[in-house]
Amino acid sequence: MFIIILENKKAINMTWRDYLPDFQGALKGFYEENIKETIENKTNEFKELIQHNADYGQNTQKALIAIAFGTFLLLTIAYFWKDDETRKS
Repeated sequence: MFIIILENKKAINMTWRDYLPDFQGALKGFYEENIKETIENKTNEFKELIQHNADYGQNTQKALIAIAFGTFLLLTIAYFWKDDETRKS
């Protein structure tokens, strides 16, 4: 707090808040006018991208499981397959 003395010897008490400009209001106005829309748009784009990647990952995982299961079945058939001994010539 500081004191300003005027010509007629009256003292006026002023705080820093009274002396400095309204930074909080200026920043809030700048945010609402310039940044808020961009942040909201980017947030929505990011959410859509995350959803798309999750869907793609689930589809890829299902495909990999199907390929692994098919390979396992083919290897199982090849391992347990026995040729008929009488057919060999």
